[in-house]
Amino acid sequence: MKEAIVILAGGARRPGINTVISAIAKVFLKDGYRVIGIHEGYKTIFTAYPKVQEFDFELADKIKNQVVRHCS
Repeated sequence: MKEAIVILAGGARRPGINTVISAIAKVFLKDGYRVIGIHEGYKTIFTAYPKVQEFDFELADKIKNQVVRHCS
């Protein structure tokens, strides 16, 4: 069984967070880990069905290039 890490960003949207998530994912993918992202942070982590997504290099690149839009 592969070791795994989970990426969870709790809090408001911030400029640069997608770049940080992408970089972390790529480092661990390169080292052979499973990388799992949890959507909507702490809102879903302790629910019966948390919104999760497994990362690969393609997803990490896609996330890096997404623009974070600020909410008012």
